[in-house]
Amino acid sequence: MAASLSLTVLLLAIQLSLLTNRGLCWKCNVNATVCDIYLELKHHVTMMKEKMLTVGKDGLLFPYDTTNFSSSNAVDRNHVITGDGWPEPRVVIAVNGTVPGPVIEVHEHQTVRVHLTNKMESEASSLHFHGQFQRGTPFMDGVSYVTQCPVLPGQTFVHKFKAEPAGTFWYHGHTGDQANMGVNGAFIVHPRSGASEKYYRQFPVLVQDYNHDWDSIMDFLKMKYGMFTKGKKLKSTSNLSGGRYSMFRIQSVLFNGRGRYLDPDTRNITGAPLETFPVRQGELYRFRFIASGAVFPLEVSVDGHKLRVVSTDGLELRDPQVVDSVILVPGERYDFELNATEAVANYWIRAKTLEVEHDHVGWAVLHYEGAPENTDPTTNKTECTSSLPCKVVNCPFLYWTADHHKLCINANRLRSAEGIPSEIGLDAHNVKEYFLNFAFPGTTVTPSSVNGIKFQFPHVSAQTQPREVHTRCPGDGYRCVEDELCFCTNVLDLQKDEVVQLVISNLGRGKGWDHPMHMHGHSYWVLKVGYPDYNNVTGRFVSQNPDIDCRGNNNTELTFCNHARWANANWTGNSVPGLELEYPLHKDTINVPTGGYVVVRIKADNPGVWAMHCHVSLHSSDGMFMLLNESFPDHPAPPPGFPTCGSFYAHPAKEVMTTEKPSSAGSRIAVSESVMLATMLVAVMCDIL
Repeated sequence: MAASLSLTVLLLAIQLSLLTNRGLCWKCNVNATVCDIYLELKHHVTMMKEKMLTVGKDGLLFPYDTTNFSSSNAVDRNHVITGDGWPEPRVVIAVNGTVPGPVIEVHEHQTVRVHLTNKMESEASSLHFHGQFQRGTPFMDGVSYVTQCPVLPGQTFVHKFKAEPAGTFWYHGHTGDQANMGVNGAFIVHPRSGASEKYYRQFPVLVQDYNHDWDSIMDFLKMKYGMFTKGKKLKSTSNLSGGRYSMFRIQSVLFNGRGRYLDPDTRNITGAPLETFPVRQGELYRFRFIASGAVFPLEVSVDGHKLRVVSTDGLELRDPQVVDSVILVPGERYDFELNATEAVANYWIRAKTLEVEHDHVGWAVLHYEGAPENTDPTTNKTECTSSLPCKVVNCPFLYWTADHHKLCINANRLRSAEGIPSEIGLDAHNVKEYFLNFAFPGTTVTPSSVNGIKFQFPHVSAQTQPREVHTRCPGDGYRCVEDELCFCTNVLDLQKDEVVQLVISNLGRGKGWDHPMHMHGHSYWVLKVGYPDYNNVTGRFVSQNPDIDCRGNNNTELTFCNHARWANANWTGNSVPGLELEYPLHKDTINVPTGGYVVVRIKADNPGVWAMHCHVSLHSSDGMFMLLNESFPDHPAPPPGFPTCGSFYAHPAKEVMTTEKPSSAGSRIAVSESVMLATMLVAVMCDIL
């Protein structure tokens, strides 16, 4: 036994010694049956090395009080969470001491055991492996109060599941807004085929929007109650089509947790270290870009280089696209190949939001072997001209304005390398169809919703304590009365192996913002993207797509769109015009444009309770969330001793759905709050008596 323990310690020591330039990298041996990974969550602050504040200058870090900025006095940057180099420390949640957390590399069908220990003193947590199917292990999906109870401070929870499918994925917190506090990292599943051997090296890259003043909790509260700073109210921003972005103040964009802050007034820039990707001339590289941010789509490009886009959300494309830039919305992943065939030099890698009001941009460095070390590039962004326009993959709208000289290759033009199974595509019969409108209808306080339902989380783990969920909306596929809001646990029951078509819309009174929709437990087939009507000269939104009848108010631009259907009653199943039924795009996250819709299809062959939600954290936290209860009789039982949780009432109170009409915003109150207020009133009356 002692020998076995010594071997375990040795193996752990070897694993811990696998250091990258950004902390630990967990690489599982291809021959290992089980791969053990150990993660710790702790609160941390930026720009601190132990108890010493640092400052950035010329890409190096120095003690805050230094007067000698020579490289010999520089601080090891690998032990400092820099963010964008803003010298005022900001609270983050570090995973194994880093933000983002360590890259985890495993192999397809390998059993993975992730030992998650919550060492935060005041917050519960959970961890979701975004894009992993969790077949047979839905209770390991990591969504608090959906598939498990949150992991309390001091506790350890061991996720055990088979890695499936292969590709580019990521892990992130799924309690509150912790994903944007730093609880995230790349999760790469290598295929067994050895296809990755053709690359000299592969680079996982998490790219995100960043606020160096406020953490994501403060951002959410300011979005909810009022976005004020220095006594002034901030306005929302928008893209060139007029689509708005939720109130989320940022100053910069980060690559793998590193960036620089560019002051918009003085044009001064912090000198913090940047993420550097070393390449050798003549070699082929694969970049695995992961959009881990909170709100903004980001356009990524590499000066002087074309990008060959080969994969999205872990799944290969049938016809790779050679482009100048790629746009990623929160939750998405896009892989591209880069041929290092340019002159030996340093080149800027850029990521920019699509906001027209601000120039929020981030940088990283593509460093050719032989180029000067620790030297900023002097390259320029590729110039787009009328004679040689730039190609852009995954535009969230149809047109750029003419002066941009850019051509959109939208998601609906991409095709998956793997064809859709015929029983789900061309030969599908008895397709079960549901309309789901994701929007912000309402009044003074405008919660996000699905078919008018603001999601209410259960007080128990719905997957493992289903009989104790008392907050569920009444009836399967329940929808609020038209032009009213409801507050309950929104659940859609799916029967075993049925083919399900979801028409995910963004219409009516609550449109105005794009929604990157993510489904747990599946990658769905994207059969169609229905865009709104745009002005083909200015690119501006004109009117919402007329394919869907929102019903309700006669003016479909004002109705809540709780009871949508096809405008043409003859459109059913495969008869809907424009469906791609042979090689549709295969993804787990797809952007639903404001005023438009997306048609996706799955086969209900993965029993479990799966979350489906907008991956803009502010939208999800505010209620744009629902559950797919798939093949309930076939749900696998959780392991013995699986944690349970729940509320405690001295006098049991039944929780039920509540509703709100447009005129009653001021009187909305949750039932649990009603019980509490009634109890308080009784106490006051007793005092009076």
